[in-house]
Amino acid sequence: MTLHHTFVKDPKGKNIGVFLPLGDYHKIVRMLEDYEDTMAFDKAIKHKNETMSFRDALKPQSGKK
Repeated sequence: MTLHHTFVKDPKGKNIGVFLPLGDYHKIVRMLEDYEDTMAFDKAIKHKNETMSFRDALKPQSGKK
């Protein structure tokens, strides 16, 4: 995916932000949501012999990445 971004700079030329076209922003949000769904699925598969609600699978694990 190619992003069409523009850096926002302060008066000294330091990058302080990024401007993205709205379409690119929505693509990134969809990609992050898909990633979260994949991580929840992987977590559920890891615990395949246990039952777990989807809501619990979405909860972050403390101390683990």
